[in-house]
Amino acid sequence: MSTATDPNSQPAAWLSIVQKQVASLRFGVVVVTVHNGEVVQIERTEKTRIDQGRTAGDSKRAAKTSSNSFAQ
Repeated sequence: MSTATDPNSQPAAWLSIVQKQVASLRFGVVVVTVHNGEVVQIERTEKTRIDQGRTAGDSKRAAKTSSNSFAQ
């Protein structure tokens, strides 16, 4: 596994996956799961915001549309 503190290391494969998942996400969460110092899973949950003329407090609700897991 490459680390951010090792300037000679190549970027880890999981870093590219996380970057792609974040770049394609408008509203949601990307979770990186680590076991014993190794990335073992990446989860992406996307939310779709629906604004139908509700008040500011109501528009904060989101509909969960998908959850994808990418095991390494």
